[in-house]
Amino acid sequence: MIDSLGPALAKKSPKKPIIFHRIDDEEIMTAEKRINNYEPLINALFKKHRLSPTGERYAHLISTGADASRVLRLKDAMTRYFTQEVQRIADDVKADEEALRDKKKLQERAIEVASERTLAPVRLNNSRTLMSLPWFSPDQRLRKECYVYSSPDNSIQLEVHPSPVCGAAKVWDADVLMYALSKAVRAYFETGEMPRTVTFSAYEYLKQAGKDPGSGKNLSDIKHRLERLSLTRYKYIRVNPSNRFESGGCIFGLCTTSWTNDSSGRLDRICITFAEELFEHFASKNDILTLNKDLLLEAWKEDRSGLRKRLLMLVGVHLGNQPSWKVGLKNLRGMCGYDRELKYFKRDFQNLIDSLPWPIDIQKNQKMEYIITFFNTDSESKS
Repeated sequence: MIDSLGPALAKKSPKKPIIFHRIDDEEIMTAEKRINNYEPLINALFKKHRLSPTGERYAHLISTGADASRVLRLKDAMTRYFTQEVQRIADDVKADEEALRDKKKLQERAIEVASERTLAPVRLNNSRTLMSLPWFSPDQRLRKECYVYSSPDNSIQLEVHPSPVCGAAKVWDADVLMYALSKAVRAYFETGEMPRTVTFSAYEYLKQAGKDPGSGKNLSDIKHRLERLSLTRYKYIRVNPSNRFESGGCIFGLCTTSWTNDSSGRLDRICITFAEELFEHFASKNDILTLNKDLLLEAWKEDRSGLRKRLLMLVGVHLGNQPSWKVGLKNLRGMCGYDRELKYFKRDFQNLIDSLPWPIDIQKNQKMEYIITFFNTDSESKS
């Protein structure tokens, strides 16, 4: 009996396990298919929260969705997980949008403050970036030739490309930029935001500069300055000192300018927008300087010599509160933007020594190169 049942049991017994395993496989496949169908769910949740199905957050959620759905297994758990994740993304986006709106309001307020008309003396500030590199020509003459400056360590190269119409921007033109920057700094201290655009009147600027605001020549000079500031282009190149290869660079102008005239056709309002490349430096905490008040005022009102005006800013920023600053005559010429031969720079510099506000020593090193040392006075060290 047992022997006769044996073959029958042997034939039937394997069928049930086979059927059972086949059904289980189908159930597993159906569950995997249902669980891994997460992308429509994520898209539906994004649509619910009015989120755009683009960007890093969405891509990250999609890329990690398959792993998350396999771990969670159950459809309800998967739905709950993705709902929470999308809700978190929606909250982050909302917070970012609110922060952006608040920042925009502050920026608009900063522009309003920077553009308020005032005849009260403005505290002058300048940029370390503008003062340390030869962006401006120290010559009264029209400069139409490209000027190239390389820093002493060859890590920076600056090319000044003048406008073929009005030439390169001059050190006197920098006064307009410094005044706009000073108003922007005032707005920054009041609002916490640095405005990129500043508006002021020609009358206001000329009164601050101690010039006759009713003079047609002064008004015409401002227009020429705005033209040179806008049209002069710069090529700024960063060089790796170890291998002398370029590591990057950019080409830009310092600012864009516009103006409006009054009903009589005279210059009225001036608008200056700093270039993005320059504005990034302005917005950094270490770039804006308030030098010794007397030194800034002297440079601001200097009309006699472009080279002297340039030296007041250049030496002022490099000397700072240090006891002294040493620089080679050749390097000093390059930093001043002086494009004539070294012997002429030496002559012009020596003619200015007595009029500069620092004690100066001139020595020759072992290579018979002239080394200039500027010494801080007691009054300067308190800047």
